[in-house]
Amino acid sequence: MTNRIFSSLRRKIFTSYYRPLILWVNKLRRMVFPNGKRWKTSNPKLYSSMKEILREARDDLEVLADG
Repeated sequence: MTNRIFSSLRRKIFTSYYRPLILWVNKLRRMVFPNGKRWKTSNPKLYSSMKEILREARDDLEVLADG
């Protein structure tokens, strides 16, 4: 999914409760699909990079606000 498509759909897909996660889901999407495409070669650091994004999301005050 390209950034333009994600941007246009995000308000429809995410309810108001989950909207603080949009930033983090988008970061994950860009990490998993760089330039909107699959990786051409294996990326051994992908999993750890994804975990780091999730850790940052966990500590985001906006995400925690409704928790």
